[in-house]
Amino acid sequence: MRFLKNKLLISAAIGVFVTVLISILLAWNPLETVHLRLTNLFYTRTEPSSDIVIIAIDEKSMDAQSGLGVFKEWPRSYYAELLRKIAPFVPKVIAFDLEFNKPASGLSRFRIEQLLAAEERRERVNLSAALKAVAAPGSHPDDLFFKQELEKLPVIFRAAATTFQNERGDFVYENEQPPIFSDSSEFAQTLGVEGVAFGFAQLVPDREEVFRKTLLRMTREDGANPLAAFGFLIAQKFNPELPSYEELSGMPVLINFAAPAGGYKRISFLDVLTGNFKKEEMENKIVLVGATAPILQDVHIAPNSEIPMPGVEFHANIVQQLLEEKFLHEQTNLQQIGLIAGISLASAVLLNFTPMLISVFFFFVLLIAYSIAAR
Repeated sequence: MRFLKNKLLISAAIGVFVTVLISILLAWNPLETVHLRLTNLFYTRTEPSSDIVIIAIDEKSMDAQSGLGVFKEWPRSYYAELLRKIAPFVPKVIAFDLEFNKPASGLSRFRIEQLLAAEERRERVNLSAALKAVAAPGSHPDDLFFKQELEKLPVIFRAAATTFQNERGDFVYENEQPPIFSDSSEFAQTLGVEGVAFGFAQLVPDREEVFRKTLLRMTREDGANPLAAFGFLIAQKFNPELPSYEELSGMPVLINFAAPAGGYKRISFLDVLTGNFKKEEMENKIVLVGATAPILQDVHIAPNSEIPMPGVEFHANIVQQLLEEKFLHEQTNLQQIGLIAGISLASAVLLNFTPMLISVFFFFVLLIAYSIAAR
């Protein structure tokens, strides 16, 4: 009896020691890198939503044979023509993971070709008026063409802004630059389109530069002018019953990745521009337009992908997470300590009242249970 009592005390002491040791390690966190890499193993979903399709600015669209020219010189008329091609199939929402915060300038190749074609048809071409329109910010023909097509569809843009973490640890923004087609733009009088929305995009990296978190809401330093995330506005447009962004937390949230890089349906920008797509690929869909070509450098490391993931696919994952309402929650240190203490106590009891092999078996079962609970 005395031997059993001593054994129990020793087991309890070992359990307490293990709990205290692991609690100290949790607070100090010297193994965070190992922990983060292990958590990557739990990102195993490959369930991309069929409601989401990506119009990809890919290598095919940027190839010399595409005839579209150099990407950074693409005129706004390309995007306007893209909308014209899509509009008859009535997508639920179209979102541009591109910044349109400055008016077009210069005479695009598209417009030059129009003028030359008119000249060949011996039409009267007023080159002076065309050049004056190009010179006046907010009156460029390409911007006006884009505006005309934007008025036909529900469109969301990604806005440019400077974001940073203040002394309190809050993420805030400043120097926001809304798209020129929004009502809050300085060009609203000539280019503003009622109903055009815009949101920020902010992915949060860990110490390994892996992007596993995002922000859904931010404010200015003084807490004013809350701005919703690009992905949240897309999801809300698709499902208006989602809560208002004012109700969202301003803290980073874990992304519940539904698919790795390349997992979502992609259609080349060039194919859409030339009409090489099917009606069902656009009808009632969430259509995201963004860069997927690595040369454009809009790629980041994701925990669920062996290759860098384009920014537009991060947004696809965020949108799907919001629509499915499948959120991941990190355990607090207190919760982790409680679980570890429970495992230690259970292990001590098993060690005293069951054979060694059975105790070891159940100990590993408890560890697996902990890893599942900690997901």
